[in-house]
Amino acid sequence: QVMFKFLGRFGLALLIGIVVLSPRSANACSCTPPPPPRQALEEATAVFSGQVTHIEAYQGRLNVTFVVEQSWKGDVGQTIVVQTPASTAMCGNSFELGQFYLVYGSDRRGTLQTNQCSRTALLSQATEDISELNQSQPRQL
Repeated sequence: QVMFKFLGRFGLALLIGIVVLSPRSANACSCTPPPPPRQALEEATAVFSGQVTHIEAYQGRLNVTFVVEQSWKGDVGQTIVVQTPASTAMCGNSFELGQFYLVYGSDRRGTLQTNQCSRTALLSQATEDISELNQSQPRQL
């Protein structure tokens, strides 16, 4: 019986130690729902569609290069680099080389940035946005 009390206390102390000393899991990205396409267009610095041609990791961020197909807002040129957090837990977008996206970007300290909280999406999944944006006269490049 004394042995069970010892093991019980030891086991409880061990369990508390494991819980307290174990590394904390990363917080998941948490966003409010993005605004409708027209409001998102108004709030963005640049809105365009394009293909990802290069992705480079730099100091916890991804620099994603796009060849621009259409532009609805902003001076984006034929190619543009957009930053996003490198981790989806930090609300970074999961861009893939060769894929086409609709990007809503905002100027943050002189750099165009986007994240999961914006309406940025695979172009194939952005039909509602494209329909709304086309009513605002896109510019072909």
